[in-house]
Amino acid sequence: MKRMILTAITLALTFGANAQKITQQATIAQAGEDLKEIRLPEPQRKGGKPLMECLNERKSLRDFGDKRLDFQMLSNFLWASYGVSREDGRRTAPTARNAQDISIYVVMEKGVYRWESTKNLLILLQEGDFRRETGPQPFVPKAQWNIAIVSDLSKYGEIEDPTSIKYGAMSAGYVSENMYLFCAAFDLATVARAMFDQEAMKKLLKLNKTEMVMLVHSVGVMP
Repeated sequence: MKRMILTAITLALTFGANAQKITQQATIAQAGEDLKEIRLPEPQRKGGKPLMECLNERKSLRDFGDKRLDFQMLSNFLWASYGVSREDGRRTAPTARNAQDISIYVVMEKGVYRWESTKNLLILLQEGDFRRETGPQPFVPKAQWNIAIVSDLSKYGEIEDPTSIKYGAMSAGYVSENMYLFCAAFDLATVARAMFDQEAMKKLLKLNKTEMVMLVHSVGVMP
């Protein structure tokens, strides 16, 4: 009996220690510590303002407040932008021929991340604050997130073909509008930017030769 009690106590202590470790790891991920992978919270697919109000309030803002946005908001933002919304794998934004040529990259204070949309993971590409390298405008490094919308033009054929570039630009435009509407729905500030060094961005995001940065959204709280 005494041995059984000791075993039960040992198991309880072990479980408690493991639970505490898991909680600490989750807290670290939420706090945005230096991790090679950040598993984002499940996106919340309800809330925000009605669509007609969002359309009325959609605008470009180039000034950002100091309040920090959490990973729940980032998860919601990314899903609204280009998340999987149906069981067949289709998304919140359309692409020509359902090519799903778009990838999303997040440049923030802690580093440069690629968003794995199907797993809702941020994969670290480069550690450090590279926000200033995503555009020459003075407001760029003040935005909490600089979100790059990238098209893999090879999914449409020859990457130099004007039709491939047109389709990639169309896809990026749909994603960009989703970003604008999400920010209007949750009182965030954003602006879509096409002023950046394409080659420098490709190097920063570790893109291959078939991928092109179409737009970058600077995102933060209202000033």
